[in-house]
Amino acid sequence: MMMSKNIFIDCGFHLGEGLTEFISMLNIDSNWEIHCFEANPACEIHNKISQFSHLNIHVYNKAVWVHDNGVLFNQESNVGGSPKVNSTSNIDGWGSSISDLNSSHGYESQTFIESLDFPNWIKKFEGCNVFCKMDIEGSEYKCLSKFPFSDYKPKLFIIEKSHYKMESFMIENGYEQIYNPYSTIDYELYFKLK
Repeated sequence: MMMSKNIFIDCGFHLGEGLTEFISMLNIDSNWEIHCFEANPACEIHNKISQFSHLNIHVYNKAVWVHDNGVLFNQESNVGGSPKVNSTSNIDGWGSSISDLNSSHGYESQTFIESLDFPNWIKKFEGCNVFCKMDIEGSEYKCLSKFPFSDYKPKLFIIEKSHYKMESFMIENGYEQIYNPYSTIDYELYFKLK
């Protein structure tokens, strides 16, 4: 009997901090297929991915969103905010987000970027063991509200706590919230398929 393929999807790669954590937590190795998305071009994702060259990684400089038409993107400065992590830019800060979200964050500059219809794209992994991390600065709920849960359900979601309805929404869609003993990050929610 053939085993299902393990897929890790990192929505909000930033500078690789999250992937590093989950490689250890999920025992990710070269047998896994990894998809990393980062919307902010200032993060230079292609330069940061070299530290993971031993893994099977696909890289996308696109916003995880609900259509493929592109979006206006606010680039936020990290000066005076979160510290830089191996960064060469001052506009790769946490909080950079899609303009449609009407974020309360200020921003340093705006740019038009490619977007990906995430709810449609992820369907191609039906039958696989999918683990999805979403830290996309407020876009999580919008993307998941269009998700085809009636047709397809990833095994685990790790979601930035950015919307007050997220917990009840995920429970309504067949997930249970779980505690993660490996993480000390209090703004992440873990949802396991029931």
